[in-house]
Amino acid sequence: MSKQIYMQLFKLPQIAPYELGGFLGKREVICKFQLDFNTQQEKGSYNPNHLLFYKTISVWRKNGIQFCGIMHTHTENQNGISKEDEKFITAIMNENKRIFDDMLHFPIVIPQKEIIMFSAFWEKGHVKIKQSEIKLV
Repeated sequence: MSKQIYMQLFKLPQIAPYELGGFLGKREVICKFQLDFNTQQEKGSYNPNHLLFYKTISVWRKNGIQFCGIMHTHTENQNGISKEDEKFITAIMNENKRIFDDMLHFPIVIPQKEIIMFSAFWEKGHVKIKQSEIKLV
């Protein structure tokens, strides 16, 4: 992940009890972030704006950027992945098999505190989700 994107994510405002989210793009490393500013927010969950999602990845594709994940914020006391997050990640992996490579990243951002990276990939026909290291470049 580029240091610039890391800092953009890290500096996001905390809007508890709501969650912010956005889309991540890469060339070699994560180098693009699109804040999902039109999302339908519900208390304690992030629901992406599908129109913005598909528009964003279409523009990125034309510019050599590949969609590589979705981030969202959590509050300080939620620094892990929830069951709802696992369902969401599995659905994203299943619905979008043709538009990304074998691994997607799902950072959880605790604004101005920490970023915890989770990566999802296919293993023997099933989606696996594991915490992964963030490498800054």
